[in-house]
Order: sequence, then C-alpha cells, then structure tokens
Amino acid sequence: MPPVGNVKSYKVQVDGLTSMDLTTFVESITINKLIPGNNYNFKVFAVADDNITQGNPAQISVVTNNSNAVLRIRMISSLLNIDTSEVQTMTLAQLKDILQVKLPDINFTLSWKRSKSV
Repeated sequence: MPPVGNVKSYKVQVDGLTSMDLTTFVESITINKLIPGNNYNFKVFAVADDNITQGNPAQISVVTNNSNAVLRIRMISSLLNIDTSEVQTMTLAQLKDILQVKLPDINFTLSWKRSKSV
C-alpha cells in the first residue's frame, strides 16, 4: 500500500550476495552489480513528498541467471618480438588468479580466441 499523499520517489532495497539501497523517481530501475546464479530479495517502498513516510513494501525473491561473461583483451603481437603463445598462457593464468581472488564464489573457464586482424 502506498503512503498517504503523493508519491515522490521509490526506495529499492536489494539483499543478497550484493546488498544495496537505491532511490528512483520513476517506476522502473536497472540494478547493476548482481552476481549471476545468486539469490536476491528485493523490496520496493513508495516514499511520500515528505521523504520520510513510506508505504508497505512490494517484495520479490529471485535467482539471477547463470550467464556467461565475455572479457575481450586485444594484444597487438606484431609490435612485440615475443612468443605470443607464452604470453597467452601467462595472461590467462594471471587473469584466472585475479578473478578467483575478486570473485571466489564464481567458477570461470578462460580460453584464448584468435580474432581477425584489423
């Protein structure tokens, strides 16, 4: 139920692996920084003109899609006098180490795909 009076904004609470409080002044919002394959609880409160009075929240619980992310790294090997296969192996190993530290609950499969020359 909305608060008595005019609705000025909406407060959105996100609880899960990533938690945040957001405010929107329209009836839609895009929420970023959610981790694929995790449970999230969302509550949306209508906020009155006084910025204090709130209505009862609308609530929903969802699991984000377990989608693939693509990271593209461009290496210009023609300018380098090195063995590119060794660089590829080292780059993938270092990237995997970084991702495992920053996002320990997510499994990664890293591979190198040769792109067309520009």
